[in-house]
Amino acid sequence: MIAGTDFVFADLDECLPLVLKRWGRTRSVRAVMDEFVTRCRAEGATFMRCPDGVVLITAIGLEGGGFEMRVLLAVSTCPSGAFNKRESDMLTIAKELGASRMSFQTDRPGWSKLLGPEWSWSRGVFNRSVP
Repeated sequence: MIAGTDFVFADLDECLPLVLKRWGRTRSVRAVMDEFVTRCRAEGATFMRCPDGVVLITAIGLEGGGFEMRVLLAVSTCPSGAFNKRESDMLTIAKELGASRMSFQTDRPGWSKLLGPEWSWSRGVFNRSVP
């Protein structure tokens, strides 16, 4: 368990079948997925899984020091509501890692309606501070 949450570390090969199965829900073509997998292997991003799906995170340095925990990919295995169920866990993990901000980018519409007021949008990325 990571930081007292239901998340555990996982590797790309373990998570890839689920990611590929759900890839059709995005607006991206398979070539984008192939490039994404190549980058994940090269850059050492970290997969985590829980009963509701898998998440891929990495650290992005911030101007002035510190870093943000960037969610590169999130794939849900539950019917709906995975984000609402797991947002607090993700914040707990970000805080445990020492991140001052958490962020993600998506090509799926509707996120601005789902997110609370603590989230902002800038240059195609949703972000919020880590309390």
